[in-house]
Amino acid sequence: MTTPTRPRTHSRTLMLSCMLLAVATGQVAAQFNIAGQASAHLLKSQRALSQYSVNDGRPTFGWRFDLFVDAEISENIFFLSNFRVMQDQEISIDLFALRFTELAGQALNAEIGEIDAPFGALGERRFPRSNPFFSLNLGREHLTTLCRSDYELWLFNNVHSAAGDGVRIIEGPLYDIGVKAFGRWGVVEYAVALTNGVPSSSGSYSPGGLNPNRGFGKYLRLGLSPVTGLTAGFSYARGPFLPSGGNTTYGAGYTAEGDPAKYYQEIFGADLEYSIGHLDFYAEGFHNRWAYADVYGADLKATGASAEIRYVPATRYSVALRVGGVFFNRIHATVYGPLYLPVFYDGTWDRDVFRIEGAAGYRIARNVLLKLVYQHTETRGADPPDDLSAVQMVVNF
Repeated sequence: MTTPTRPRTHSRTLMLSCMLLAVATGQVAAQFNIAGQASAHLLKSQRALSQYSVNDGRPTFGWRFDLFVDAEISENIFFLSNFRVMQDQEISIDLFALRFTELAGQALNAEIGEIDAPFGALGERRFPRSNPFFSLNLGREHLTTLCRSDYELWLFNNVHSAAGDGVRIIEGPLYDIGVKAFGRWGVVEYAVALTNGVPSSSGSYSPGGLNPNRGFGKYLRLGLSPVTGLTAGFSYARGPFLPSGGNTTYGAGYTAEGDPAKYYQEIFGADLEYSIGHLDFYAEGFHNRWAYADVYGADLKATGASAEIRYVPATRYSVALRVGGVFFNRIHATVYGPLYLPVFYDGTWDRDVFRIEGAAGYRIARNVLLKLVYQHTETRGADPPDDLSAVQMVVNF
């Protein structure tokens, strides 16, 4: 629901069309594998001035299509891609990478291009077929009061976040342009990466797709799978999140002085996945810090967690429950007030948010899934009526 999108261009359309034509006519030497997912939904949220109120509370139909095109170039070199189109008909390229496998056995593989950034273990939950809910978890969706247009806090005006102009803590499914090394030793797996952006501001969606920052984002993830069905992971990322002052697309009006490279995001994450029989459990947590103390007297911190459980009580049927929340630290600073005038503020720099979701699924056929979802979101201190219900059908091929 809140996956980032990029402007539609004729070049992307032409590139996608040429690739599909080449595959269809057999003019490509590599061995291609093509798969896809198509989903259509009907959703209705309550009407409120809230980022979680969709389409001003009017019921609406929508759709999404994901195309996966992979190619085996040689025994150890692969091409990976994921093209996404939604009801706005803008083509987005989420994944576009070359993978080199077994550079040193299973201990070393590499990817370069637009990669899946190694933070958390979202995996196939990015996509409607494997996600029992309608959207991603709250920590990957919430738009904070830190405004992307000017990197100021707008604590008394939620129009910015409601309009999609807030900065996320983690940018949804989290793809970015860079290079990644990963591998496994026995029960231990690892991944390290350098990217154009950081979890809160992916370089994939920056102007021109080029690095807007004074440095690269650095990622590390370690995972442990001691027994079948159980994986625990730890993630860390750090890098500058403010674009350079000359980048007028983002607006050079943020108040930070000096080198933008010193304003960085540092985020720790943990994840746990467990599957046994007809039961699946997944949990994810993070602690985030934006180094902003010289602007607001304190760094901007946020802590969040979510946990979900999915159970298959009978053939074709499934039920799922997810709970999550995001919590913010206090600041003592001068910010823009209700009349756009500076006022002194003492409190959390965003309102704490809590969400509980329930879902039921029915597999009509092997490749056809029907989902019913209800989402309840509470915002501490000013809780608008912005609950959401949705019916979604997913077909994979």
